[in-house]
Amino acid sequence: MPARRQPSNTSKPRPNSHLSDSEITRMLTLDNPGLSTRAITSEMTRSQSAVSRILRTYDYKTFNIRDRTRIRKRKTTKHEDWILTRTTKANDDQAYRDIIYMSSIKVSCNSLRRRLKEIDLYSRVHRQKSVLKSSHKAACLCWARKYQH
Repeated sequence: MPARRQPSNTSKPRPNSHLSDSEITRMLTLDNPGLSTRAITSEMTRSQSAVSRILRTYDYKTFNIRDRTRIRKRKTTKHEDWILTRTTKANDDQAYRDIIYMSSIKVSCNSLRRRLKEIDLYSRVHRQKSVLKSSHKAACLCWARKYQH
């Protein structure tokens, strides 16, 4: 049986591993004096993409996650959101494409879905009422005549 390899004491980057809070703090501390991401990478033995992601995500002063900024410009205005909401509430049994057509606002179905999700309106499919057979109708009529008094 071959001898087992002893784990090396040198710290190497671990692929797909979670960064601990102390590692994140150390990265932010090294970034404060103005070190480049390449220098922090060699110091921390982590990938450069991981270091740059941490520096983009966390704030040095508070050590909290930064607020995410909106990358895309919002497609609809507040007034258009109001029109879409009002049209949807009035026609809650219609499909998204029909609601968009009725409101005459140029948006996609996904945009309408996101706007309605913001105000907690979700699409639901109405359950169909089961059709009564003639035997069911006869049984109901028999029961009603039996207990009418």
